[in-house]
Amino acid sequence: MMTAVLTPVNLTLLLVAVGCLFGGIRCKGFSLGIVCVLFVAIGAGVLLRPLTVSNEVYGEQLIAAMQTFSALGTSVFVAVTGLCAGLSFAHGSRGGGIAFLVGCLMSCAGYTVIRIIDILDPSISCSVQGGILCGALTSTPGLSSICERPGMVASQAVRGYGCTYLGGVLSAVFAVRLCRTQKTEVREAAQAECADGKRLRAAPCVTVIGVCALFGNLLGSLILPGTGVMLGATGGILGTAMLLGCGLSKGKYVPEPSVLRIGKNLGLALFFTGTGVSAGLQIHALQPITVLYGLLVTWTALAVGFFCTGRFFGRFHLHRGCVIAGGMTSSPALGTLLQKCADPPLFQFSAAYFGALLSLTVLLYFL
Repeated sequence: MMTAVLTPVNLTLLLVAVGCLFGGIRCKGFSLGIVCVLFVAIGAGVLLRPLTVSNEVYGEQLIAAMQTFSALGTSVFVAVTGLCAGLSFAHGSRGGGIAFLVGCLMSCAGYTVIRIIDILDPSISCSVQGGILCGALTSTPGLSSICERPGMVASQAVRGYGCTYLGGVLSAVFAVRLCRTQKTEVREAAQAECADGKRLRAAPCVTVIGVCALFGNLLGSLILPGTGVMLGATGGILGTAMLLGCGLSKGKYVPEPSVLRIGKNLGLALFFTGTGVSAGLQIHALQPITVLYGLLVTWTALAVGFFCTGRFFGRFHLHRGCVIAGGMTSSPALGTLLQKCADPPLFQFSAAYFGALLSLTVLLYFL
């Protein structure tokens, strides 16, 4: 009876509704916003674990559905983010080079901690170290490259990733909330149009988002020549959407802002639900020492991000938040910023994201 009611679709709709309801509650001016969906989903996963253990078929169906919802949400959210970043770049966004550098430095900081841990605790295999590093920096493409490398044990890497990913996500989300909302000179990319710009209606705008997600997923599954690694779905979609956003801007076409906002929130809600339920179902398998190592990696990378962005961006707190979120390759952290301000500098997020992804991919070869 319970499994008939709590189908994956019903559960997803329920968690999104409850999460958004509680996320809208303000306490002393503070509210979680749509990020609350993530915490509600984690709690639901913990509560549903006994049911999935007693009914293995339901458990397998639930996990598969949550993975699908998570991938779908990521595709939509990242496609919208990439479009906005491309539009911002076409209208003269600055600081991309610095953001790229900070992303590289954050990955290097995390890698340095892993090398120190290797010296202090030689019992941890290279596969687990790679999983810890990728999970702590919330880099799924990095995990893919580790699993495909000869000599690496994929199951060990996935275990290390699973133990540290949740801590990395939550730390990144709370870190960017420290970046206070201030008025900046940045305008919402979708509204930065020329006087004679042509507004894309809802249907063409949805089509553009779908095309970005489709071709980005295909691009992300291709192996980069000479590296043996993939960009991953997020990297592929982000790059594709940025290029298309630049193209639309050059043609003086601007997507409907309301459609972009709905796409962002819908994508985030699906991603948080799928990821949160899966994390809650597996939270019993977390190993304390591995979680601690992951937090050390995460907090070191975040500290480097705060220091560098403080030096380069100073009082522009939204810039700092976007760069830190990009350096952690964290879509949930960016989603948190989007709840605080509708027009953060998304191009800097994209630049930091690619800097972190590129440097991490290279560093993983030295484990």
